[in-house]
Amino acid sequence: MTARVLLPALAALAGLAAARLAHAKGCHEGSDVVGYHHCSWFGTEWSRDAATPRVSVELAHYFRHFEADPFTLGGPALATSPSDFHATSSGVVWRVLVGFGPVVYTGVEVDGGGLDSAPRPVGTQVGESFEVAPYAVVGAHLYERYRVVLSTELEAGLRYDEFAACNMGDCPDVSQTKADVQARIRADIFFHPHLSLAIGWGESLVDSNERIFTLGVSLHGRSMDGMY
Repeated sequence: MTARVLLPALAALAGLAAARLAHAKGCHEGSDVVGYHHCSWFGTEWSRDAATPRVSVELAHYFRHFEADPFTLGGPALATSPSDFHATSSGVVWRVLVGFGPVVYTGVEVDGGGLDSAPRPVGTQVGESFEVAPYAVVGAHLYERYRVVLSTELEAGLRYDEFAACNMGDCPDVSQTKADVQARIRADIFFHPHLSLAIGWGESLVDSNERIFTLGVSLHGRSMDGMY
């Protein structure tokens, strides 16, 4: 191969390597001239090839709609108060996730809170309640554009609910534990290389009446979880 052919080929390979490195630092081609890039004003902080772990920690608020299993807290039946076991709850979400490469991640989530609207059983009504829901999480980043990452998740765990007539120890109460599997979608909007506004929506694959909405802030060990 002559020098006339070899030198342009090497120059093209160098340009491609430089373009990939620049893209990892939040840059993209700005013209037809190879190697001329337009970079984000955030600079190299957006580099996704840094040697930091793909670990994220999230604190969020959740809103859940579900239907409890039928129950009673005793007391006389009231003809003017028909039973309805639909309910809504809200509380805090804690999540810790670990990425395996730029796409797949896994981790744990724990939800905890109380009822906003309680089920209406026959007889004595619910006065106090709380719930705890731990999940194992497996997810995948599907798409990244303009500092927005779209992901899909599958979560498996259980939800524990306790319904009581009051907050005293001798009040009638009922507890329920239900296995749950949820399909979720989420969007992370990165306003900093290591911070994102996290928005999620999920529906139960076990109970068609259950769905959840989450809104929170996520702290990422690697910029945008290392996605390219």
